[in-house]
Amino acid sequence: KPFIAIGAIQMGKVALQSKFFCHHGIYHAHRGGTIRDFPGERFGWLPLSEIVIHSSNIGMAKLGETIGNKAIYRIVVAFGFGKRCGVELPGESAGLLLPLHRWTSYATRRVPFGQGPIAVTCLQLACAFSTIANGGVLLKPRIIDKVCDVDGKVIFQSKPIRVRRVISKAVARQFIDEVLVNVVERGTGKKCKLEKWTVFGKTGTGQIAGPDGYIEHAYTASFMAGAPANRPKVICVVSIYKPDYSIGHTGGEVAAPCVREVLQKTLSYLNVPPNRLLVSVNNIRNRANSSFP
Repeated sequence: KPFIAIGAIQMGKVALQSKFFCHHGIYHAHRGGTIRDFPGERFGWLPLSEIVIHSSNIGMAKLGETIGNKAIYRIVVAFGFGKRCGVELPGESAGLLLPLHRWTSYATRRVPFGQGPIAVTCLQLACAFSTIANGGVLLKPRIIDKVCDVDGKVIFQSKPIRVRRVISKAVARQFIDEVLVNVVERGTGKKCKLEKWTVFGKTGTGQIAGPDGYIEHAYTASFMAGAPANRPKVICVVSIYKPDYSIGHTGGEVAAPCVREVLQKTLSYLNVPPNRLLVSVNNIRNRANSSFP
């Protein structure tokens, strides 16, 4: 969802304020099957920012109808999906991405929320999400940062390898501040909220397909997040295959708490300065500068 949304913004086809009708939770799409939002969600008109924050499948399907298959495919490929990331380890999967000529109107409405002729790996998600955190630049993933000899002298230092610019720095910054931060602050990712650092992230809840369609009560729950939002230092992606449905099955319920623990410990270990105080001070300054009756 976030990649299609930000890609469409970058193309100039929509804006964060662009509104889409979400059919109050159930959308009977022409040649796209019945699309539902999470049980209990009954959204009407929503701006694109809120569609991502509240993870509306219907809203993303309507976005897909607006921009079309060619644009969706361009965005997916630009973020690196459908091919190996080129990590320095064997056995990496390219995921699945059918060629554009095999896409139908079903794909138009399904790919924007992660279904249809596409399947991605956690590494691809991490790389794509890092693209937003890196100001819109896709980088090749690295396993080894440096190699030292027995005396601690650095004999090899790896360097970031730039693949391409996918989105502008300004669009990436706005999307983090106005959308991905709010996913954690008040949206589907609230269980990843940290006390000292502002987290930005996105939930993912994918149905698992079987030979005769999607399997009832079988999901892959995922969450990807980064922190601190003002100057990202860490990205984490957690995916849980077939979580216990009786306990919880969404990315926000079962994966977000795991990501929270990883971010908490990693940021502390790296001695990353907290930025929550900075946010509070800025809010106080803004209020002080405003006029009161």
